[in-house]
Amino acid sequence: MRKQVQKERCTKIMLTKCKAVCCLYEKVQLAAAKMLDAEPAIFQFECNVPILCNDIPANDLNLPSETYTTDFVLHYDDGHTAVREAIFRSYLSRPSVAEKLELSRRYWQQQGISDWGIIIDKEDTSHEES
Repeated sequence: MRKQVQKERCTKIMLTKCKAVCCLYEKVQLAAAKMLDAEPAIFQFECNVPILCNDIPANDLNLPSETYTTDFVLHYDDGHTAVREAIFRSYLSRPSVAEKLELSRRYWQQQGISDWGIIIDKEDTSHEES
């Protein structure tokens, strides 16, 4: 989940299961999009779907009044819809990231989508000692 208006570089890519050009802002988001595009059970997906924050109770969250987007809304062959947020493992400990993820979860739950989750980059084990 990120602010709707991004001032950073993005990678634009066309994927088979996404109707529009995907604008992806981080490597974890790009990797997740490619993974989702290859998933046989997914019929199609959308990237950077706006969240209407005014529609959900977020009084206990310390987020600025911004428009945010969800990374991926997935539509499966069996008809169910799911939401996935892509995040770097190292960002998970940041309070602002936790608040954005909670805002996303609440929003989509209110929209009737209970299949919500996060996609985390692979853990780097190349520097572990034996």
